[in-house]
Amino acid sequence: MNIAEEIYQHAKRLPSDKALEVLNFITAIETQNQAPLLKSLTTQEFIERFAGSIPDFPEIEKLDLQERDTW
Repeated sequence: MNIAEEIYQHAKRLPSDKALEVLNFITAIETQNQAPLLKSLTTQEFIERFAGSIPDFPEIEKLDLQERDTW
């Protein structure tokens, strides 16, 4: 018997309110382990976000930016 089946066997014997607690606990664990989705930045968005943190970075208006279609 695998772990999921063993959890199921235990959960079947629980009263409904306790089974709901187990389900909520499992859901909370799943949520904690999910990596946040990261949005890819366009070149323009990247420069606007990070240019101010780089000393002597050229002014954004003077840059000739080109986007790549795919990586």
